[in-house]
Amino acid sequence: VRAGRCFATSGPLLRLHVDDTGRIEATATSARPFDSLEIVADGQVIQAGAPVHDSTCFTARIEMTASPPGTSWLAARVIGSQGTFAHTSPHALSGRVKHDTTLLKQIDATRDWIAHEGRFEQLKSKAHLEDLCHAARARLGEPV
Repeated sequence: VRAGRCFATSGPLLRLHVDDTGRIEATATSARPFDSLEIVADGQVIQAGAPVHDSTCFTARIEMTASPPGTSWLAARVIGSQGTFAHTSPHALSGRVKHDTTLLKQIDATRDWIAHEGRFEQLKSKAHLEDLCHAARARLGEPV
């Protein structure tokens, strides 16, 4: 779970692998029929594949190489009728991410509010919030 290799499902087994070169591989296997396997980047479907049926199960596989511009995360999901679904946890694309300037502006606005307007009964509460802002910028790879 801590490594982010988990998924929610109503039945289909789902796997997503992304390596540092941008190679993406997703597979879905289900005893029940489903409509498609999709690769989703920042909420938008960037690739979809239909399942094939053999004598025992329905299987879909997507292999692609991509580094969608500006993308910060991607996931795989199975979409099907009659309640068939599965969705992986998001996979961060570190090193290839263009960060959302709105998010950085919000972090900076929060930091300014803490410094100039926030009222704190205990200084350690103020220091804790400042530390969270610094950690958020550092996690985005931005100067603190």
